[in-house]
Amino acid sequence: MDINCFSGRYSSYRIDNFVPGCRDDGLKYSTTGEYKQAVETYADILKKYGLDFLKKIAEPPKENDYFRQEDYYKLFNEHESMAQKFIKEQQIDMECVKIEDAVRLMKDMVLEKQEEPFEDCRELFLEMAAFYGRVVSKYNSCKWLMRDMKTHSICKLEIESKRKLSLSMLNEIHLAWKNGVDRLDSLRI
Repeated sequence: MDINCFSGRYSSYRIDNFVPGCRDDGLKYSTTGEYKQAVETYADILKKYGLDFLKKIAEPPKENDYFRQEDYYKLFNEHESMAQKFIKEQQIDMECVKIEDAVRLMKDMVLEKQEEPFEDCRELFLEMAAFYGRVVSKYNSCKWLMRDMKTHSICKLEIESKRKLSLSMLNEIHLAWKNGVDRLDSLRI
């Protein structure tokens, strides 16, 4: 059982986040009766533990180390001007830059910023995402899209290559800043 919520930032919680001593192996079922039993079990868990947890996660997060809804809209609406700004400030020759070069530059810059507060890096990371989209568009057909996720909207870069890719660039950059830059290697398409 997963609980997805949006209260300032999107989060996904598993049952082991709010049930003491629980391991989230899920409940397996293969018949209608087993399915009904699984639903009843989860209903009992929610009644016992869920309301307090839902109250807790309904509060907006205290830290500001995440992209806000307006950041996604800014990237979607202003990606071209943000990419231009980044290219000019970093003195990048767009004639020569390849996707691998863009990823390497992003990794270096995110690594350099890991000790800084997220708020101080937010604008740079937005520009970085826009820059990546610009570089990818040199080699692949791609477009920026806003996706409605029921609780919130996110901006994604949809890439037509050998396989269709849909990347939440802000999420990728945020997780690289938070958990390590090697995850950006997956952007080498």
